[in-house]
Amino acid sequence: MSTTTLADLLAGADAAGHDHAATEKNSGLQHIHNHATGSIVWFPTWKKYRETADWSVAVDGLAGDFSSGTAPAEESASALLAQDLDLLLTRAAASGDANIFVQENLFST
Repeated sequence: MSTTTLADLLAGADAAGHDHAATEKNSGLQHIHNHATGSIVWFPTWKKYRETADWSVAVDGLAGDFSSGTAPAEESASALLAQDLDLLLTRAAASGDANIFVQENLFST
């Protein structure tokens, strides 16, 4: 299990500066520009998200809930998390302010 969290990856990308191509290559994250505000939103690829501690915690937590179902627990949890990530990325693309969106949706306190 990885000890790197999604928050760690995002903080590293924010701190990396303006070489976005190198940051994407080194971090496994992707980015979009909000040209209206000059902000950048970093988000994980599906593969990179699955390598984080956040993924492991989420799957482990959901595995117990789905253990009584007919599909394997990890498969059920993966499908649920894929839907959550898709909804999050859809909302990110529609957000008017990337920085506020990240603070409200991607960082837990």
